[in-house]
Amino acid sequence: MEDNQIFKNIVVIIRKNRGELNNIITPTTSLQKDLGIDGIDAEEILNEYFSLYNIDISEFHFLDYFGEENFNPIMVLRSLFSSKKKKPITVAHLVTCAIKRKWEIP
Repeated sequence: MEDNQIFKNIVVIIRKNRGELNNIITPTTSLQKDLGIDGIDAEEILNEYFSLYNIDISEFHFLDYFGEENFNPIMVLRSLFSSKKKKPITVAHLVTCAIKRKWEIP
């Protein structure tokens, strides 16, 4: 499958799971920063993506990239004082991993 078709499929997955999303999605679009995807939305999008492309996710750790859905004041305070920032995921990175069928740390 060519890169452009994979890109289009990923955009469909994002839009389907995010409902009303008017943002223009490009390869450099960040799921977290640009689209505000986090928590359960991220989980649903990525589960569908991982399944569709049969991605080896042995190196994927959800909390390295996204926050938890439930409000937890302790986690909020930890994130404010932690030097460990969430790693961004772009649509281009999702395309690359789909081609390789393996999650790689961005």
